[in-house]
Amino acid sequence: MEFKNEARFQQYVEAWKGEPYEERILSFATEWANLMEENFTPSVSWTEFFKRHADEHCKTADYDGITGCMYNKAIHVLAETWIHGEELAHWHNAESLPPDEARAANEQGKVVNTAIGNFPA
Repeated sequence: MEFKNEARFQQYVEAWKGEPYEERILSFATEWANLMEENFTPSVSWTEFFKRHADEHCKTADYDGITGCMYNKAIHVLAETWIHGEELAHWHNAESLPPDEARAANEQGKVVNTAIGNFPA
């Protein structure tokens, strides 16, 4: 995994050491990023690559059934630390929100948490 902020990633590693749930978030995020880097072809942009292949590589990295909360936290960690994380977060927002809301979230540097839903009272 090529980092844009390895120091921040190491902060997560240290803070979450010995915590199986959080350690699995990091191992999933790392495996997912590695799979995407290994399978990326420069004939397309990262944005296009994510549209075509992010889900497939996510399923491979998710060999044990991570939770939606874990998935969302992994996106957040990658957005902060991976060299292609911002583009991944933009893809994630576009997949999860209406276009105007995704654009606004991207402009504000936010990553939507899809594990939180709006439920009728």
